[in-house]
Amino acid sequence: AYMAFGPARKLNYNYTKPITRQSFTGRMGAELFYSKKVEFDIYDRFYFGGMGHVYSFNSEATLTDLTVVEEKGGEFGAGPFLSYIYFRNKNWRLALTGGLTLNYFRQLVTQRAVSGDQEQRFFEGFYFTPKIKTYLVNKNFLPTVDFMAGFDVTINLPTNFTSNTPIANSSQWQDDVSSDNIHLPFGA
Repeated sequence: AYMAFGPARKLNYNYTKPITRQSFTGRMGAELFYSKKVEFDIYDRFYFGGMGHVYSFNSEATLTDLTVVEEKGGEFGAGPFLSYIYFRNKNWRLALTGGLTLNYFRQLVTQRAVSGDQEQRFFEGFYFTPKIKTYLVNKNFLPTVDFMAGFDVTINLPTNFTSNTPIANSSQWQDDVSSDNIHLPFGA
């Protein structure tokens, strides 16, 4: 298990008015792994198991009509992974892992107009994420505790997240169903 920190993905609802100012918090969360040695590997380098993660992220923005918007999101994911230890000695090891997670994405979008009107809607959906990681481990950094640090590349496959929450104020949301979404573009 370890803590995960990274840059925000900068996802927004497709607002009806342009954004004039915006700030994002970094994405943070936790990742969990469980693995067992692959039985056919006599050199103890291949491991197979499962991984899961939970991330949270936030953003705030102001639109041209001075509407203040806040987006709070989270993501849960789980899936299989394979690990290969490509360097090791008594205290150190370097590993390369890869896997695929099925993710559940949910984001609360709140719009507060200058008039005081406020409306909130949830946007959600499922999508797949390929992941590649490399990490360095120092065994027994502290008694019974290993130190681990590394890099993670997550590939985002394009997806649209939609809402089942009905629209109360149509001037704040897209009328066209195909535009009323949060779009996750292809990227890494």
